Amino acid sequence: ARVAIASVLLVAGILWLARTTSIEELMLNAVALNAILDVDEFLFAGMMPIKLQHAVQSLEPIQVKYSRRRSQCETLVHLSLILTTVLLAYSLLLVPLSSSMQIVKNELCGGNQTFVVSYNRQTQEIIGLKTVEMLENPNLTAMEVAVKSHIANSPETTPGEVPDYISFAASRRAFGADVSRTMAEKARQFPLCFEPFVVNENGLLHNDPALRPMVDVLLRTAGLAYGREMASSCQDQGILGLDLWV
Repeated sequence: ARVAIASVLLVAGILWLARTTSIEELMLNAVALNAILDVDEFLFAGMMPIKLQHAVQSLEPIQVKYSRRRSQCETLVHLSLILTTVLLAYSLLLVPLSSSMQIVKNELCGGNQTFVVSYNRQTQEIIGLKTVEMLENPNLTAMEVAVKSHIANSPETTPGEVPDYISFAASRRAFGADVSRTMAEKARQFPLCFEPFVVNENGLLHNDPALRPMVDVLLRTAGLAYGREMASSCQDQGILGLDLWV
């Protein structure tokens, strides 16, 4: 009877866990199944009279002789059953589920997404508009993109002398001032449009060693608001005549 109950719980538990796609729910369901397997011990400890429990505990265990060959065969049988169960569950349940989820993902999120369409009922035309390309990580904020770009977790991603998006302050006092600075104060600090004076190759301050790196960082940071990474000019952001401080 115990073998039959354990087999039913094993099959039902595998089917239940195989359909669970959330890691949190998977852990909770696994703990719940483990509690179900121990429910007989819980019932014995909670409902059986104390005298009977002591009587059962006082019984001498049955002596079973184990030979070396029998021990190895039993271990081999257990290992074979575990491997067979895992392989069958993976091939019959997990692989089809993963394939179905991948198909759904491709149908909903795959293909070209850089356009919007609308239907004109008067002219019976379908009008479309090409939109800007999405970021590689559309769910990340501008600050998260900046931090991810600056983290050096491999030689290929090690940042250069000038950060991609972060404007580093020279001291703690400057850091506090930069964090609390308003747009009006920033405009008074740099009373010029960066596009013609700095970004333009013929600009008066294009080769300024101090101003040019700072402007490049600001342009790339502003580009994140329009869904573009590593923007180098206002044209890259799809906005002509952009003045960062006006």
